[in-house]
Amino acid sequence: MNFLRRLLIIVYIISLAASWTGIYLFVKKTIGPLEKLKTDVEKISYSNLHGRLAQNGQVEEINSLAANINHM
Repeated sequence: MNFLRRLLIIVYIISLAASWTGIYLFVKKTIGPLEKLKTDVEKISYSNLHGRLAQNGQVEEINSLAANINHM
């Protein structure tokens, strides 16, 4: 019985670590394009209104957001 309890605890800890790692990688991949878009938008200023945002190689929603910002 003691062996099963230890095994259960070890499996639980490994599963928890794997879950956290997977969530971290998913969020990092999801937020990455938004961070790049934010950085590019911050570069556009009053003296640099001709700057445009790239609309390729990203998720459709981010491309749409970049197109709308470029249209302004």
